[in-house]
Amino acid sequence: MAEVYGKRIHEVTRKAIQPLYVVAGRDRTAAEIILSAVNPSVRSVTADVIVRGVARLAPKARATVLTSAGPDDQNSFETPARVAPREEVVNIAGPSFRHAFPTYLFTILRLR
Repeated sequence: MAEVYGKRIHEVTRKAIQPLYVVAGRDRTAAEIILSAVNPSVRSVTADVIVRGVARLAPKARATVLTSAGPDDQNSFETPARVAPREEVVNIAGPSFRHAFPTYLFTILRLR
């Protein structure tokens, strides 16, 4: 709530932050399913990933991960790589698997 000269000028209700936001898409040219996930919270989140409509997936997926120690981290001339992407290989057990999403993370999982 904000007041000016003792009069309320507006009031905002802040929504709770969800522990994980995920969106999925398909790259038909590369024959990949792409999952983009954001964990804006202070806790790591382990989630069940269930890909429907496919019989099987390759046992290894590519991940591009962008993470930092805190939500206010930013790059500067002194620390140009404080927040930088890194490539990882993720082992998956099939169309249904568990995956851990660390704190303050943006990741892109490419499943074949």
